[in-house]
Amino acid sequence: MAPIDGYWGQPTSTIDWCEENYITTKYIAEFWNTISNLAMIIPSITGFYYAYRNNLHQRFMFCFLSITFVGFGSWNFHMTLLYEMQLFDEIPMIWGSLMLVYCLMIHYYPKFRENIYKNMMLKMILITYGVLSLFTYLYLKTPILFQISYVILVTYMLYLTILLLRYRPCNRTVFYVATFIYYFGAFLWMIDNFYCDKLRLFRQTNTILPFILNPMTQLHAWWHVFAGYGSYLHILFCTHSTYLATDKPLEFRFIWYVGLFEPMPTRIAITNQSNLHQSNDHHQYNYQQIIPPPHSATVFSAAAGGRKRNSDIAQNQAQQPSSGGDVNQLDTINTTTVDGISTAKQPLNQQNQSTYQSFADIADPVQNPHLFIHVASGQKISRPWQAYISDLDDFFERIYYYYRKSGFTCIVVENILQLLEIILVVLFTVFFIHCIDYQVLFKKKLPDGHQPGTPLKITISDVLIPFNQIHLSSLEVFFLLFYAGFWFCKFGVAVHTILSNYAIRSFFIEALQIHDPLLYSWQEVQLRLINAQSQCLLRETHLDELAIHNRLLRRANYMIALINKGVLPIYYRVPLLGECIYLTSGLEFNFRILLFRGVFSLFDKNWKLRDEIKSPAERLECARRFSNRCLAVGLLNLILLPMIFLWQSLYAFYTYVEAAKRDPSLFALRTWSRYGKWFCRHFNELDHELDERLNRGYRPAARYMNSFRAPLLEILARFVHTIAAILLSVLIALTVYDEDVITVEHVLLLFTGLGAAIAISKAFLPDPEPNRWTFGELDAAILQHIHYRPHNYPSHTIQARNAMGNIFVYKSTTILEELLSPLIVPYILIRHLRSRSLEIIDFFRVYTLELADIGDVCTFSQFNFHQNGHRIFTNPDQQKTEQNQSVVQSMMSMNTSKNGKNNAEVLPDDRNTTRNGKLELSLINFKLKNPKWQPPDLSQMQFIDLFTRQSCDDPGIPNLIFPDGQLDSQMQPAIVESKSTIDLCSPTTSAYPAIIETQPGPSSSVRPDNIRNQQRQSQMVIKTSQIGDSSTGMLESSDFGFNKTRRRLLQLRYGNMFSEQERRDNQMALSSLYFHQIVSESQSSRQQSQNFPLPQHQQQLSQSTSLSEQRTHGSRNNESIPLLRSDHEARRNL
Repeated sequence: MAPIDGYWGQPTSTIDWCEENYITTKYIAEFWNTISNLAMIIPSITGFYYAYRNNLHQRFMFCFLSITFVGFGSWNFHMTLLYEMQLFDEIPMIWGSLMLVYCLMIHYYPKFRENIYKNMMLKMILITYGVLSLFTYLYLKTPILFQISYVILVTYMLYLTILLLRYRPCNRTVFYVATFIYYFGAFLWMIDNFYCDKLRLFRQTNTILPFILNPMTQLHAWWHVFAGYGSYLHILFCTHSTYLATDKPLEFRFIWYVGLFEPMPTRIAITNQSNLHQSNDHHQYNYQQIIPPPHSATVFSAAAGGRKRNSDIAQNQAQQPSSGGDVNQLDTINTTTVDGISTAKQPLNQQNQSTYQSFADIADPVQNPHLFIHVASGQKISRPWQAYISDLDDFFERIYYYYRKSGFTCIVVENILQLLEIILVVLFTVFFIHCIDYQVLFKKKLPDGHQPGTPLKITISDVLIPFNQIHLSSLEVFFLLFYAGFWFCKFGVAVHTILSNYAIRSFFIEALQIHDPLLYSWQEVQLRLINAQSQCLLRETHLDELAIHNRLLRRANYMIALINKGVLPIYYRVPLLGECIYLTSGLEFNFRILLFRGVFSLFDKNWKLRDEIKSPAERLECARRFSNRCLAVGLLNLILLPMIFLWQSLYAFYTYVEAAKRDPSLFALRTWSRYGKWFCRHFNELDHELDERLNRGYRPAARYMNSFRAPLLEILARFVHTIAAILLSVLIALTVYDEDVITVEHVLLLFTGLGAAIAISKAFLPDPEPNRWTFGELDAAILQHIHYRPHNYPSHTIQARNAMGNIFVYKSTTILEELLSPLIVPYILIRHLRSRSLEIIDFFRVYTLELADIGDVCTFSQFNFHQNGHRIFTNPDQQKTEQNQSVVQSMMSMNTSKNGKNNAEVLPDDRNTTRNGKLELSLINFKLKNPKWQPPDLSQMQFIDLFTRQSCDDPGIPNLIFPDGQLDSQMQPAIVESKSTIDLCSPTTSAYPAIIETQPGPSSSVRPDNIRNQQRQSQMVIKTSQIGDSSTGMLESSDFGFNKTRRRLLQLRYGNMFSEQERRDNQMALSSLYFHQIVSESQSSRQQSQNFPLPQHQQQLSQSTSLSEQRTHGSRNNESIPLLRSDHEARRNL
């Protein structure tokens, strides 16, 4: 508090800062906090002057003026510490933030700038927010409300700026510097608040150089300096980004002696207009040569510092002439002399193919760094969904999201309820902690106003504490502010999601003629999207099913390949637990941030990998940068650990406690793990297709895992079950006799605990229903749906069970892993992911393919059968020779890498192929899911046709499913003959023509004159009722009951009951069984015949590598978990 002789009297503000009052002079209450506001006033006035002189938009002038008002208001507030001056300080902060939010929104969302009604609506929303914040603050007079409002606006500004970094041309350096300066000042502000007493004690006890240490320890004053300059830079960033997207970009010259920037308008040379012609329509594009003024001290400019925006030329796009010269060649750019500066005639492009995304890089950045291409003037967006076509990846993702979420209404309701759920979780937590008197609730004290000796009956009002009587600690306020900022981020995302999906809704109705997506399959939506290509202004050379899936699943295909190659650090050996695979939602989110989605990710745009990642010469530097990013993200996870862990704990408590009381056996059920979903996923397979497959494979997988017996656990579980049942029976009998027993202390807890013990112990007891299927049958039933085997062992062994347990885990294990994720993820990022930096960089460089009309995609997503196919199918004759040669090359490269003489990547011998037949099965699955897709390579179609025919005609498939020989010798030929291949070009051809067709036809496998053979096959079908669920030689995994058997029998007898999708799923199941049978036989024969002599030193390296692999894989040859690392790294990690 201020002394009595202070010039302004006693402070009346609601907050008094850490600086001692009236120490330096009696006219200024907080001297250093006052004069530090010059760092806000001077830059903002200078920015306003330059903006006015260069005739910039008025909104930027108002932004600079708002910072000036904040500086003057803060000056008066810290000088007087009066409540009126406090309002003069804090209210301009809110309105200045609203002004900057307005500038960012109309730049990122052009509809707010082009549509006057939407612009007015945005202004009214922001003004309403400011007015409500003002009146609420004036009424309650608490600084917490101001801090919450200000944090919300700053968080939303940060979110909009991140969107600008990803999708708009802007200068990243200015944003990074401004953000760092601002948040560093905020960090000092927080320290000044939390450690004020210690700082004051230090200033009072320090007698050495007090004139230096006193201002240095005034951290709130430093907050003014950093916040003022950071806000000034942020306005410059917004100004530069806005003008960079126009035809008059700006340059900013740095004035070093004052530390400010002066905007310099760019001079524009007059150029000839070039005509770009396309096959369908003709559009005229304006090319302008941007010539920067000759300033020696240019820090960032539109040409050198900005990112070229692809959406500016997305809607009207020209196709480059082919090498054959049939299309008119592009004109060159002829520039004229302007102010003595002339440019020579230069060719526009030398490439053969180009699309909307490659137009941005149409000029050589070295020869012509100032070339820009713009959309023809006068064109406006007539439909709301056309604003999203500029980025086809994002556009297709929104279409699929709209389809997956079942329409606009479901999306709106889901987003609103998610926001409401966050609010209720936080409010209920605060209410249960502070608003309930537990002493009264537990009858440890009497309620207020209750007389002793009278009958006690506690009501709800007796245990409630009024809201105005609760007191929140500083830590609780910090958590509430954090969750409030998180909620407003979610609110902004929800609003953006609803608005974008409203536009997608109009696209579905207008372009696709779909009003209810629930009535259509994805293949039908996809077909209509391809047919509407010209209407949607999609300027791709050829839009087909594979192109759509490559854009939709660009990042998912990389994740599948990363896990298939074993690059990501998710395999660990834990003491007492053995080999474990750890992949949670939090860890996967961090992987996506570092690799794909983050500002510092490996992708410069949605579709483009950074150029330095593709360069072999910069692989070490890229690995170093990626390692530093992993460290930064790991440290950020450590900082956010308390908030994330608290939120996950609360969410788990509110979600699973009720389930534990109602049905504890739910925790003993199994579910597919995240690793299992990635392991079983095909390349170019959508989410709903994967979920459908795994759902069909759930029951056989559960029966398979339950078929394994653990005698010791069964004995212990039976004992626990018996004891708990005895105690629970006695308690139930006592409660029936006298209901007052239930009021005894801890009786309800005992009821709950005994019920949970009984339910959990039942999970370890054998199923009372006898098991009708062998391990081989169940293993085949699982394989026909998940399509990949996680092991190479006999299905009845414990190794096979453990491998299956990695992808099919207990629900309780998943809950525990998610709870521990905030603690483990930072360790994995800092300790293990950083050590894999070079391998990850090499992976993206080696396995990235640049397509002219799509962008950078994973190599395996193109189904290049000759280059990435399995040796068994590509060149089986040279399989052994190639393998041994690759082993020798791998050993030599390992020696060279360890000696440090070469920087070439260390890759395994099968670096061009996928493990577990991922590529081959993905190709077959994609063709079966998209029957109208025509593979570009003839060998792909030949492989699909030959493989599906052989899988249907191979007599070993029934033996694989029924190893016990249950098939009748006369029944097997009929069943095998009935499995004819599907005509992939005709979606209406039956999968079982030998049985389905009642009358012979040209496509029937039964001759017209062979009626006796048809009658014999019909008799064979009737006999299939004795096989359980094996009506076509396949074990139906979804249901094992008698009713399902009858349905399958009818499907065989009357084939029209099969849906087209069921036929293709059955064909894929046969293909997966046949593929793994071939691979298994090939591996066994290769292990027996492989004998390749190596020199002695290479034999030692080979033995060392084999020992490392045995340690890594638990002394087993597991093909599904390969490791892309050297022997030294494997030993170090283990």
